[in-house]
Amino acid sequence: MAVVAFALWALACLEDFLEETAATIGKTIEGLIKPYLQLLLQLSRINRKTSNASDLSIVMQLDLGVIIDELISHDHLANLLTEDFHGLRLHTWRNIAYHHNTSIVNNKIVLEINSKNSKVFEIERDHLFLIAKQIHVIWKFFRLALNIFLIDNSIQDQIVNEKADILVREESNVLNFYSAISSQGFKIEYIIESKDESILMGLSDLQEDLPTKQRAIHSSQLLFPLWQFSKKDQIVIEYKTKNGTPVLKSSVSSKIWEGMAINEQNLEDALKELINNVKFEVLNDVLFRTENPFNEVSSKITDNLSKRMFLSQEGEPINAETFIQKFTLSIFAIYLALTDEGAKRDNINVKLLNDAAMITSEISDKKFVFTVPGPVQDFELRTTIGDCLDKTISYWQENSLVNELIIEAKENNGYLTKRIMIRSTILEKVWT
Repeated sequence: MAVVAFALWALACLEDFLEETAATIGKTIEGLIKPYLQLLLQLSRINRKTSNASDLSIVMQLDLGVIIDELISHDHLANLLTEDFHGLRLHTWRNIAYHHNTSIVNNKIVLEINSKNSKVFEIERDHLFLIAKQIHVIWKFFRLALNIFLIDNSIQDQIVNEKADILVREESNVLNFYSAISSQGFKIEYIIESKDESILMGLSDLQEDLPTKQRAIHSSQLLFPLWQFSKKDQIVIEYKTKNGTPVLKSSVSSKIWEGMAINEQNLEDALKELINNVKFEVLNDVLFRTENPFNEVSSKITDNLSKRMFLSQEGEPINAETFIQKFTLSIFAIYLALTDEGAKRDNINVKLLNDAAMITSEISDKKFVFTVPGPVQDFELRTTIGDCLDKTISYWQENSLVNELIIEAKENNGYLTKRIMIRSTILEKVWT
């Protein structure tokens, strides 16, 4: 979703772009990045053995600029806490956004820094967009770094705490567990503990357009950390797609780990026991997307057609089989854009002409015509493409089309741009 949001955002008018970009930069730094910097500074102070280092309240009272300056001075984080184009530290960008020190003069973006040495400078739209993306990546970096830190230290911490007989607060265990799960791209929807010493965890996927079967199997690997967290006899995970559709239930008995002292040395053995003993219950066969409409294309290509050479959109020579797939997915990308913007499936018409495919539809009394040019004058070629397109759409409607083809269609054929054009027309905005 972040890719879609950035694409729509980058194509907005200059005024809307500046307003949304500045607001996003400010909120990302203050609301998302700052808590990680506070935690990082406290860890740095503990490592440096400064006075009152364990008192988080002291760090919480510091200004963001003070936090960043100290991290750069003592931990060499200048490259991470300074953007690349103008060398400004993150708190400066936060201040620009929060104090609304932005304007548009003669169709150019002007930014002002209020400090002892006040500064006014112009910035290109593309540069500001890249800075916003860089700040977004910095936040993701800190989030991932914390997850890795928690996961790397969770097992060793448990061993040390057991030996030292130290009572760890339940809140810390819960935070570590939830962070470990989210780092794998899943969201915990619920955890149900039963009186019969069993525990059920419901997971939904945070990602889409990924192979559902692989993601479902991936979720079963989390049975082990769920057992470590709960110490229940029966461990069960129910995996759901991002839209909430149940797909797979996996379960295992904790008896397989009885008598095994779990540590870093035998962790691999513990996971092998899981793989050998996990039980699966399929909740939705249809969502295991395995249908590929192009699997049998090669058998339908005659000798004459196989001798023809085609060119890709990049001008590279490709064979007939590859051309058929790419041309079909070009049409399919338009079909997806139309349906995602509200077109009824039975109101989308595709005609294969001698030199192009024409796709027409109507949404909210607005008519749309798209063309995909290509040398498809051969009747046999058009027939094969038409058959592949029918299967592609049919499999997609049944939710059984392999996700790799959906991704390929969207990424290589201007799917986002087409959606924006369609929406602009519906809203009666001028598209230039």
